[in-house]
Order: sequence, then structure tokens, then C-alpha cells
Amino acid sequence: YLKLRKELEKAGITLTMTHDARGAISRRFGVKVLPHLFVIDHAGKVAHVHVGYADSMLDGFIDEINALLAAQQAQSQSAESAGTGSGTGSE
Repeated sequence: YLKLRKELEKAGITLTMTHDARGAISRRFGVKVLPHLFVIDHAGKVAHVHVGYADSMLDGFIDEINALLAAQQAQSQSAESAGTGSGTGSE
């Protein structure tokens, strides 16, 4: 966990842990074993789910997060291009 947290902090990514004493979050997301890792995308949707943890999984987590960041950046650039181009030529 500490290695994962350090690597994500280097990339400017927040790792949030929660204590679910009443089990409300566990029931909502179907968590039956711990640890359980959810990677949430920029839209707030669950992009990846991982059950368990081993340091050997770290590279895969980083790859998933990088792919999500790249997709978000591409989407933002596409939206900017569409917004910029839509006003040109209409005058």
C-alpha cells in the first residue's frame, strides 16, 4: 500500500482510503473481500476494479491510470478543437 501511495503521489494522483464500519459502501459496490481497489475515472465512474494487492500489481495500476489520463486529455483536446472550429467561418 505504501509503495502504491508513493508512486501515485509522484504522479499527482490522490489515493483515498475509507473505513466502512456499517458496510454501506461495501454493499453498494459488492465488496466481499479486502483489500478492494476501485479506479475512478474523471467522470466519477468506476473504470477498473482490483481485488487484493501485491507490489507486482503496481505497474498495471499505473498503466490503467495513465491510459485514463491520456483518454481524458485527448477528449479535452478534441472538445477544444471542436469549439474553436465551430465559430470560424460562420461570420
